[in-house]
Amino acid sequence: MATEVTDAARSRMASLVIALADDPGWISTDWIGHNVDGYTGIKRESVERYLRTDVAMLQDYGVPIQESGGRFRLDDAMWRLSDPEFTEDEAAVIAMAARVAFNSPDLAQFAKSGWGKLASVARRSDLRGSESTVVVADTVDLDGAHFELLLEAAQPPRRQVQFWYAKQHGADDELRTIEPWGIANLRGRYYLVGFDLDRKDVRTFRLTRVHDVVDTGTEAMYPREKGNLQDIVERTLSRGQSPVVGVVRVAPGRCLDLTRHAELLHDDVWKLPPVPEWQLVEHGLHYAGFLEVIEPVSVREAVVKRLQNIIAADAAGEDN
Repeated sequence: MATEVTDAARSRMASLVIALADDPGWISTDWIGHNVDGYTGIKRESVERYLRTDVAMLQDYGVPIQESGGRFRLDDAMWRLSDPEFTEDEAAVIAMAARVAFNSPDLAQFAKSGWGKLASVARRSDLRGSESTVVVADTVDLDGAHFELLLEAAQPPRRQVQFWYAKQHGADDELRTIEPWGIANLRGRYYLVGFDLDRKDVRTFRLTRVHDVVDTGTEAMYPREKGNLQDIVERTLSRGQSPVVGVVRVAPGRCLDLTRHAELLHDDVWKLPPVPEWQLVEHGLHYAGFLEVIEPVSVREAVVKRLQNIIAADAAGEDN
């Protein structure tokens, strides 16, 4: 008698296949347990048990997964992924249709995550052709209604929306009004892109910091900029800064999404791929307690200053 496969298992196995497809090399059990949906937040022995079952089932389905010493990869000679050539509109429709088609919350959430990955793939001819990853994606904190509202507001006839945005760690939230162009996935992070009516310019917003989205009921007045959304995100986020190479010390078993494509220098010290300076500062803040920025010194000082400001603000709040 065939074993019944649950929705959670299907979602988990699909996440595993995408993770393997996005990396030409071997990925470890530890990395999977920290980064792949369905395997995170559980004990190591549970991760190993799931992997034994899932890999065997996927191999039965014909997926050429190889295993060696607790590491896994797809057989490169037998597995190729090419650009599905989805447009932004098609990807958005897939996202909305998936929420209607799937009654299971697990599959609906997975479909929403998959939309961002498809949008990211659409700019490349092959998943292996870039150093960026589309697997370690943000968890979208918005509920389904708010997420769909943003997607729908970006479709003709486009509409203006308002939301509260946490600009940076320790800062007060800001009320923003924009005309959305779409949601893009850049190196595993979701970004909302659109025209900011207060700044009168294009702005990009990290989706994990967006909350309480409201449809204003007002039609958009400004045309959408032509071009690929990922390119627009890259340009607006760089802010004219030249990329810097960060050297960081990472706690063992932590920040695996950062070190995945980094170079291990010695012990727990890693050399990260070039990123804009502001992004390295964000890494230092986001992973505070697990990651120490060693170089550049200017980034290290910026992280320390921001953390001190956050601590001071929290202390002042307790006093009040």
